Amino acid sequence: MPRTFGAIKAVILDLDDTLYDCSGTLVHSRRLKAAGVIANAIGCSEKEAYQLQNDLDESSSVSGDLYEEIARRYSLPAGFMEEINRKFSEVGIGGIKPFAGVTDTLKKLKKEGILLFLVTAGKPEEQEKKVRVLGLDGLFDETTLLDTTAVGADTKKACFKEILDSRHLKAEEVLCVGDRMDRELKVAKELGIPTAMVRHGRHYRRFSSNSTGDNEEAPDTYIESVADLPRILDR
Repeated sequence: MPRTFGAIKAVILDLDDTLYDCSGTLVHSRRLKAAGVIANAIGCSEKEAYQLQNDLDESSSVSGDLYEEIARRYSLPAGFMEEINRKFSEVGIGGIKPFAGVTDTLKKLKKEGILLFLVTAGKPEEQEKKVRVLGLDGLFDETTLLDTTAVGADTKKACFKEILDSRHLKAEEVLCVGDRMDRELKVAKELGIPTAMVRHGRHYRRFSSNSTGDNEEAPDTYIESVADLPRILDR
């Protein structure tokens, strides 16, 4: 049963696989596109190329970009990454939808006076478009789009600390919700912010399959969906 939290005044939320099904929509579609490129490059079937992407993504031995890892392992030329990115650009984001109950839950929390912060990393223009397509723009007190392609860009930890400082919040008054222990949940714990992991998506599967059971490497609680938040916030 999920742990409950008292005295929470703000919630920091991730976007991909937290507010909508990124793994089952965009990631799946992009991997289907990439499978043809990989198959031609390394001499395998597209089915095998698709499975290779899944296997590498869920492996604890791969910490960086899995396509760069494929290029490294198979000594592929620079044109390989260019072709992968071109294929990715063919996948639109117009069909994504929030998980059931997400929009109503955010509206409910906002009405109850809880501050809502969206902190997401990626290509800012794409992340911003996702928020619009999902119909979530206007629901957050503050939205931060971290650019993972920029050298020296702000980190989620710096962003979380800025939220605490600028809003005069104590760490224990904030709950961080996301799907990645190695990103938002890890840095939140380092700052003393309670954490809730959404049991969904490829990053959750990788974490659960490689988890050692160490409390320092685990979230404070698990939820099935953001729609569970009212139940775990002891108001």
